Amino acid sequence: MSASGHVTFVPTRQPHVVARRLRDSGVLVNLKTNDIFELNDSAMRVWELVDGTTSSDAIALTLVAEFAVAPEVAAQQTAEILARFRTQGVVC
Repeated sequence: MSASGHVTFVPTRQPHVVARRLRDSGVLVNLKTNDIFELNDSAMRVWELVDGTTSSDAIALTLVAEFAVAPEVAAQQTAEILARFRTQGVVC
């Protein structure tokens, strides 16, 4: 758990997911379910940073730098995006 009280973890992409960046957005395709997810720019950036070694806190810090958002906002958004990714079965 981080100092702010939220749980940090190291997300890993599922091998049955393919992704494609499209300018300021992107898509994920879950090949097991054939579900297609459209992502905005920040969600796509979170996906790109999920590598099995980078923590959720480090991902949020990257969003702070790249999107000029407050650390608390980046942490909350990162947690929400990763929670959705887990629910959709694209990360573990």
